[in-house]
Amino acid sequence: MNVLVLEDRGASAYYVLGWLRENGHRVLDAFNPNDAQSHWDKRDKVPLDCILLDLNTPTDGLSEEQKTRTEGGLLSGWVWLYDSVLRETPEMRQRIIIYSDYTATLKENVPESEYGDIARIPKRQRSSSAREVVARIHEIAQMTRETSNELPSEGNP
Repeated sequence: MNVLVLEDRGASAYYVLGWLRENGHRVLDAFNPNDAQSHWDKRDKVPLDCILLDLNTPTDGLSEEQKTRTEGGLLSGWVWLYDSVLRETPEMRQRIIIYSDYTATLKENVPESEYGDIARIPKRQRSSSAREVVARIHEIAQMTRETSNELPSEGNP
């Protein structure tokens, strides 16, 4: 499974990233929205099965208008995700995990209708929340396997 990880502090997601790699998942690192956009733009060559993101990342790659919606940078990951992924590809919603200390900031500043069905896991309880992320990634991996099994094989309609 290919997982885009938008996270600017590698240490805070260290356990999850290590687990992903150890379990055969391909991790596409993005440290800011510009990096994330780069991976997103190449998804026809490297399909993305899951997006794991922090809300508070550097604002590199965001327009001036987008930066005004980041609540001082605290929601820069969300602004990128909403503008670049969710508007264009709403079916990704079930394959996104927001793993951030700023889930309350999201709730305070964004209508729930925009994020309510996306998995949100606060980082505050580090080990237990990391286990939640791993469990959700297992679910997404299962969904990915089921979807690929439903696709017709080459030569068969």
